[in-house]
Parts: sequence; C-alpha cells; structure tokens
Amino acid sequence: MELSEEEKKELLLGLFREWWLAATQTLVDQLGSSKALQLLAPGFRHHGRAGYKILAKSLGREEDDIGSIALFECFAKTMMSGTPAYVEHREDGVIWKIEGCRTGGVCREACLSYCYNSGIGILENCSQDMEYSIHESLSQGDRRCLASIEKEGHGLPSGRVIRSYTPETSPIDEHEWDFWSKAGMGEVWAITTRAVVEGLGSEEAMLALRPHMQKSGISLGNRMKEDLAERGAEDHAFKAIAIIQGCFGMEGEWATSGTSGEIFTCPFSGGSIEMCRQFETFMSGLCSAIDPSSKFAYDRMMTKGDKTCHWTIRKKGEPAKEKPKEEGASDDPIKMLTTMYIKGEITEEELEKKVAHLRKLGLVR
Repeated sequence: MELSEEEKKELLLGLFREWWLAATQTLVDQLGSSKALQLLAPGFRHHGRAGYKILAKSLGREEDDIGSIALFECFAKTMMSGTPAYVEHREDGVIWKIEGCRTGGVCREACLSYCYNSGIGILENCSQDMEYSIHESLSQGDRRCLASIEKEGHGLPSGRVIRSYTPETSPIDEHEWDFWSKAGMGEVWAITTRAVVEGLGSEEAMLALRPHMQKSGISLGNRMKEDLAERGAEDHAFKAIAIIQGCFGMEGEWATSGTSGEIFTCPFSGGSIEMCRQFETFMSGLCSAIDPSSKFAYDRMMTKGDKTCHWTIRKKGEPAKEKPKEEGASDDPIKMLTTMYIKGEITEEELEKKVAHLRKLGLVR
C-alpha cells in the first residue's frame, strides 16, 4: 500500500480536522459551551493574527491591506473546510463562501473558534474600522457558510468586486499551499489540545480525549487492514505505522524485526506531551484494529525530554524490553511509576490515576 503525496496530504489534514473537532466537542461536553469558547478564543485569535502575518510576509504583501486579507482568507478557509472557499475582495470589504464544508457543522464551538475568532485575530493587523461577521453557517442549520469583513455598521459588502480568489486562482503556489496547510491544521489541533489541558488538567484531559483517539485509530486501522490484505502486503501493523509516520513527516530508523523504531525528527517534538500521548493512543488503536493481539507504545518521547522517540509493538500483556539504566534506583515516586509503566507493569490509565492521587495527597507537585 503506497500513497501518493496528495493522498498523504489529504489523510494528514483529515486526521487533524477530525482530532480538532473531537477535542473541541470534548471541551464543550466537560465544561459547557461558554467556558469552552472562552478557553479557545485566545489561541485562535493568535492563530489568525500570526498566521496572516507569516503568510503575508512570505508573499511580500502588505499586512495592513484588505486585498491581502482576502487572499489569506481563501487559503485559511479552504484549509479548514477541506473544500474550496470562494472569496471576493470588494471596494467596501471581503465576502467568503463555502459549500460542503467537511466539518459538517457538527460542532458550533469549533466553527466559531476557527471562523470567527481567527478572523478577529486577522483584523488586528488592519488599521481600518472593519468588523468580522458570520452570516450563515452549517452549525446554525444553514445550507452553506457565509461571512464577511465589513465596515462597522454597514452590513454585508455590496461594492464593486476588485478581485475574486479561489484555490485555483490564488497566487500561493502549490508547494507553499501544501506546507502551510499541514502546519496550520496541526496548529489548530495543538491549540485545542492546550485549551482542553488548561480547562481540565493534564490527567483529566487525557482520560477525556483518549476514547476519541482510540476510536479514530481503530477506524483508520480497519480501512487500512482491508487495503493491505488486498494488496498482499506482509507485516500489516508495521506497514501501517510506516505509512502514518510518513504522512506526519516523522523520520527515523526501524528495526529489521518490524517490532520497534526510533524517531529522530517529529513535528510534535516542540509541542506538548499531551499531543504525543494522544498520538500514541491513536496508533495503539490503529495497530489493535489490524492485529488485535498487538499494542503500540512509546518508551521514549522527545516531549518528555528524551533526545529521540522510541516505539515498540508487542503482544498485549508482554512487558516492554528496556535497556538497563546506569543510574541507581530512585525513590522519586513519579520516576518509579514511570519505570513501572515503561516495563509494562502498569497501564497508561493506571499511571495517570496513581499520579493524580499522589498530587491530591500533596506528595508530588
């Protein structure tokens, strides 16, 4: 099973979109709509503001320019929706329309966070008195999404169309479009993960997020299993791992046995440990769908401070084989529990519950 570069991109963006929606809905379910939107707003406003500045600079465009904003909106809304956005730069503002958004409007808070709060962030680069308005949205029961950047109090722009943008007419070349799409959707998921952790705390956040990531991995694993079997591929789980890691731009070495590997370069290395733990759960679900007796797990993570990430596939219940440490035994309870987890003596769920209990007792910070 080999994927084209276009298939890899679509798989990656689709997973990021799915995880973003699931994480947003988790936050809403746990804390309610108002609190969820409050936690998500700062990250998405920064996303819009910073993303626009970066892209405008890379294209040599003026930041304080409505035409530049129209160009960026075409890219940003196409990236998010997975379907072409149609944008008009008019004399009195900007209008954008999307038909068939792949989010399906299933989570109102996700739509407001990305479409509205990111838009507010973009306008922070503009010196004109403009406001951002959502007129129609799938999340409100409308048949399409329609929004505008308009002069305050003037309503939907109706002036002469200066220029229209679609992905086909955008001056952003294909290479830049693909690069910024992957980076942008990854950041959307990262922002939402940070908001869930801020609202729930790390342990509770992972307990809430894990079922969604497990389900996501199992769903993709079932689809890949059928395709790999039809193509006569061997070592299905290992092959699936290699495909997914390739989609995410992870680079490293794989053991000839097909049961472990080391990652030297990873897009999550500068992110939060909760992102890696979600990805681990996703990969575990994927592997278990392909081979129900197998379990995917990391025993080293760069987000934990390790120099590289190291993963293994082993039979469920089989202890992990770790190289002995040179350091002497530690009486630090966190290190002791971590060692027990690495050795396979306790599960990830048990580790999180024990650490949470120690913190509740005030034995660790």
